[in-house]
Amino acid sequence: MPLPPVVIELPPRDVASEQAQVLLRACSAAVVDGECRLADSYSGAPRAVAIVSWSGEYSRARIELGIKAGAARWRERRLEFKPADPVAERWKSVGLVIGALVGEAEQESKPKPPKPAPESPAPKPVPAPVPSAKPEPPPPPPPELATIFFDAGAVVGPGMSSGRWRLGGEVGLGGRSGPVLILLHGRYQARPERSDEVTLHWASGSLGAGVLNRVTPWFSLELTAHAVAERVEASISEPPTDSASRWAFGGRLRGAGALWLTPQAAVVAGAEATALTSGTEITVEDQNVGRVPPLNWGLWAGVRLGMF
Repeated sequence: MPLPPVVIELPPRDVASEQAQVLLRACSAAVVDGECRLADSYSGAPRAVAIVSWSGEYSRARIELGIKAGAARWRERRLEFKPADPVAERWKSVGLVIGALVGEAEQESKPKPPKPAPESPAPKPVPAPVPSAKPEPPPPPPPELATIFFDAGAVVGPGMSSGRWRLGGEVGLGGRSGPVLILLHGRYQARPERSDEVTLHWASGSLGAGVLNRVTPWFSLELTAHAVAERVEASISEPPTDSASRWAFGGRLRGAGALWLTPQAAVVAGAEATALTSGTEITVEDQNVGRVPPLNWGLWAGVRLGMF
């Protein structure tokens, strides 16, 4: 017997549109034992409620799904589409995601089978008492690592969506209190180009915090999150010359390992992922020659020198 339908709430301007029917057909195909309907076409108790909202001329969709299983549970999913994606395919994708979310939510709400009771172990034989020996003194603690330090290194990663990578350097100051790290870094990068190409430069600063885990006395791992402000500048030297720049802001997640040569000096290397609020389109004489994407990654290596 089919279950009650999944009810979908759309913005008023979209309820009567042809795309709404595309969404309903895709949702009904994805949901198990049931169908999807618009909210104004069903008055009973629904199986689940999905609220769909659009922004950016149907380029971004937000899906909120509520399902009642003992207590109301809500989950959210966001979709972002490319300008080249057909409008019908965007609505179809939203319908498929709603159907998948209903299945996930219902699967999670099913009660889990109880774990079998552990078998009682057989009693262990009591060993004969041994003469007490004088305990050995504990080993001395490892030397304390630097608490205020200077970082310097090289950074490499993709520049535009295609083409040569950008290379550069980074310097910064850091502090540590127990496992907690605070980092303030600045960097400069450029993408080497031929004389007839656009030259790109990046300058950025970041403030981050994270944790350091001392795995052994001479090796540690760290994970930090940074707030980033980045300025990208594009210029062309062939006549007619031109240049332009813009700022972008976002966040960066970095993971690294440090090999401590002494408690005050280490070789550090790691990887990072950066997400900015928007990408940067590069145009020359109204012709698009490339794009600096908002999502990027990079590799870096350098040294860490203790100051205190």
